[in-house]
Amino acid sequence: RFTTDVIERISFYEDNVSTTKPVNIGTNRATGLEFNAKYSPSKWLVLTGDFNYNQFDRQGTLEAVSFDFNASRWTSRMTAKLKFPADIDFEV
Repeated sequence: RFTTDVIERISFYEDNVSTTKPVNIGTNRATGLEFNAKYSPSKWLVLTGDFNYNQFDRQGTLEAVSFDFNASRWTSRMTAKLKFPADIDFEV
């Protein structure tokens, strides 16, 4: 995904006062991968897993100061859902 006109919150410091405002500083290029899985070993148990990986590259300049950076991040989650009588579910 390629985005132009990226708006970032930039802080300015003057006379011991910090002011933060949104500023258009450039472009962002992001690429990612997502994987989901669901497994039901029995009628009363459902296991779910999720994994996300993202890499991004930000390019931008404001008042001759470069705000270029790149990074990657990942997240994962696993849940277990237990089904009880009377349509009661418990999820951990």
